[in-house]
Amino acid sequence: MAGLVVWLLRTARSKMAIADFVKPRDIKDRILFQHVAGADDGKEALKDIVDYLRDPSRFEAVGAKPRNGVLLVGDPGNGKTLLAKAVAGEAGVPFMACSGSQFQEMFAGVGAARVRSMFKKLRKAAPAILFIDEIDSLGKKRSSSSSSVENDSANTLNELLTQLDGLTSGSGIVIIGATNRVEVLDPALIRAGRFDMHVIVPSPDQKARTEILKVASRDVELADDVDFATIARGTSGFSGADLAILVNEAAILAGKRSAHQVTMADFDQARDNKILGGTRGTLMIDPAELETIIVHESGHALANVLLPACDPIHKGTVTPRGRSLGHIATMPLKDRVLVTRTKFLSELVMLLAGRAAEEIFFGADMVTSGATSDSDLATTTAFDMVARYGMGSSMASRVGSSRPLSEETKRRVDEEVEEIIRASYERAKELLLANKPALDRLCARFREEDTLDGDEIRRIVAESSPAVSAAA
Repeated sequence: MAGLVVWLLRTARSKMAIADFVKPRDIKDRILFQHVAGADDGKEALKDIVDYLRDPSRFEAVGAKPRNGVLLVGDPGNGKTLLAKAVAGEAGVPFMACSGSQFQEMFAGVGAARVRSMFKKLRKAAPAILFIDEIDSLGKKRSSSSSSVENDSANTLNELLTQLDGLTSGSGIVIIGATNRVEVLDPALIRAGRFDMHVIVPSPDQKARTEILKVASRDVELADDVDFATIARGTSGFSGADLAILVNEAAILAGKRSAHQVTMADFDQARDNKILGGTRGTLMIDPAELETIIVHESGHALANVLLPACDPIHKGTVTPRGRSLGHIATMPLKDRVLVTRTKFLSELVMLLAGRAAEEIFFGADMVTSGATSDSDLATTTAFDMVARYGMGSSMASRVGSSRPLSEETKRRVDEEVEEIIRASYERAKELLLANKPALDRLCARFREEDTLDGDEIRRIVAESSPAVSAAA
């Protein structure tokens, strides 16, 4: 038995090599900053690292000490790994990548031994870059637990800290870590002198998304009607990885049609598939239920056009997709950092207009369960307005506060949320009743075509509603 344990230990230690260094000989094989779109702030922050690796003597001549540890912080899919590779490519130094989980083993002491082995390799290959992805699995806060697993994890982290401290000013070694959970890292890992340089890699904004789409589409045959700026407007919240997948899905759709170019319609369908899911062509819908869906979506569409604070409507459909039986897609003119109370209230009215249209056409007793998701989102939005953003009768933010909430405060929050939703629903009904001819025409058009684009919906409303016609 003892011999088996020794053999297992030797086998584990013989496999301690995490990864090998990669150094492309030809510059055309390197990943450079020009290949990383949408992370301009991150690239600017990392230029100092590139300059140091290229010519350390410039910094050492004035007594400057290099940054040995850099932490890339951001949500998954935003290009942290690609950015680290680009630093190595720009500097022309070897690059080694590993994951923090690769240091976790069932045998005590193996994790620390792997750290030592890795840094031994680093010193031989210097100048070089080591990239540790998901570093939170290696550098998580140490606990007071005395379990063997916790003790070994702490020993592995201790060894990493020791090796970091052992890097001299002229070592030419840079450690780049990546995480989307910086709050769980041990304070000793991110203190000054270790991973003290934090570079935020955020989700791309509209301009960045446009650039990412261009880079991701370099090898794709595009039709003349493809407009990356428009696609970027409709992909708010997409990460860089999401956008790359979107381009590939659009190309797959074009391939299924045996087309030689990817069109704007392919991108539009790929976006809908990602957000809503594929069409449910096999779903059998009763004619009466289909009429309810048409009325419901027409209510949403009309309210959207009549409320200037809402994002412009892109298209509406009564075709079931994913979990939805119909959908109104909007296209923001730009990304927003701040949202006003007016916009929140307008969005609430639009959300509740589908249910309001059902009540207008079929009566209060015939309102269906199709508005469930609308009601859930409306309740969440109204609650955030009152309890998170201070947009109720009290300006105090109650969610996330360390102060315990009294039962009276909770009751007042519930009452304010209920009042906001009730007032928004009444406003939705008044808006639809005042523009009933436009609502009737939208319903009639949806009976003819299951999908209408935003321009046609706006034209129908403008022709049927005097208020909209006058404004136009």
